Amino acid sequence: MTGKLREPAPGDVGSSAAATELADRPLTTLSLACLVAANMIGVGVFTTSGFALASLPGPTAVMAVWAGAGAIALIGAICYGGLARQVTESGGEYLFLARGVHPLVGFMAGWISLVAGFSGAIGLSAVGFAKHLEGSLPVGDSTVAVALIICFTAINLIGLRPAASVQNVLVLGKLVLLVLFVLYALPAMFRTGGGVESAPPQPLGEPWTTARLWGAVASNLMWVSFSFAGYNAAIYIAGAARNCRASVPRAMLLGTLVVTALYLLLNAVFVFGAPAEAIAGEPKVAIEASRYVAPAWMVEGLRMVILVSLATSVLAMIQTGPHVYAQMARDGHLPRWLDSAGATPRRGVVLQAGIACALVLNTGFLELLEYLAFLLSISSAATIGCLLLPRFRGRAGNRPVPLWPWLPLVFVAVTAMIAVQTLLYRWQADPGGLLRVLLVLPVGLAVYWWMSRRRTEPIS
Repeated sequence: MTGKLREPAPGDVGSSAAATELADRPLTTLSLACLVAANMIGVGVFTTSGFALASLPGPTAVMAVWAGAGAIALIGAICYGGLARQVTESGGEYLFLARGVHPLVGFMAGWISLVAGFSGAIGLSAVGFAKHLEGSLPVGDSTVAVALIICFTAINLIGLRPAASVQNVLVLGKLVLLVLFVLYALPAMFRTGGGVESAPPQPLGEPWTTARLWGAVASNLMWVSFSFAGYNAAIYIAGAARNCRASVPRAMLLGTLVVTALYLLLNAVFVFGAPAEAIAGEPKVAIEASRYVAPAWMVEGLRMVILVSLATSVLAMIQTGPHVYAQMARDGHLPRWLDSAGATPRRGVVLQAGIACALVLNTGFLELLEYLAFLLSISSAATIGCLLLPRFRGRAGNRPVPLWPWLPLVFVAVTAMIAVQTLLYRWQADPGGLLRVLLVLPVGLAVYWWMSRRRTEPIS
């Protein structure tokens, strides 16, 4: 296949050819792990628990949901690592589904990623960043969001290595600040009498039944799982990773473990540190809960960390998405000008930024991204399901993931349940939205048909 990068053999490290390969693959395990953490830590962890506390029996139930979502993310990271050990190119779900199932299935996964998985998510995070800026600004939220996208796009156009360096500094600094906050807040929480289980009033005055409790847990698991999205970020950019078969799985597992532990500690502070009735249903639960356990200057510092989290999330997605489009172009499913012989697919970066900015200016579309998240969840489940196919089972009984095949089966089943719950929830709120979102699919099919007619050589 043209444009495919080859990892240097151990004996080639000292050669000029190997140096060129390392230049084309600049990402280390640390950079990949930071990329995973940046994709995962966004606005969700700082907002979700307030709504969860309003619909669950109490803080302990909220923490159980966060632990369950973390377990799902860890299973997903292990399974994606098994895929990455066998396919060492960039492309994510597109690549695995195209190779394992059919090029059309892979293309639709990549097409949805182009519209929603990256461009739409970049727009949402950028708008979230603008909304968390306090004080009056001479411009609106949309202008701030577009400016942030353009700024980080420019950093990525300079090159992947500088962008990764900026990402590493921001993510490591953010993690240090959050750990310091937890180390201060946890002891303070118990000194001030926090940590005592208290439950908000029963919603609508209804008693908790087993069926109703499981329904509430499933619904909240759906929302909390969105906060863990991004644990598989390293696979989208695997072609730019050194020693891909080892570094990509290791980075996804390391990043997910660190973020999961941090999420549990932070939410313990949020839901146990303040009275449940004071923060139940509160959208800025992190800020409001921290007022009970931290001084004013630390609360303001936490708000700044939230801004950095949203900014790094935008930067991380701007980095990863274009590598999917470059692989699709390399395979002949998107125009050739999106292909890239180096580590930075600059034209894809610009295209993605343009789509993201357009979506920011079209907030009606952003409101439909929950439906598109449903399609992305199905795409993830189908991708993990590839591990059950002979193509990805390995040779001579070699298992690409431990506890084979139970982990892939568990992930597919739970993800499908969360996706269905998402669909049912959104259908009640906006039944026409699903029909509007499904228009993305025939447009993608038309693009696939048009590109298939333009191809002049078979896909290798």
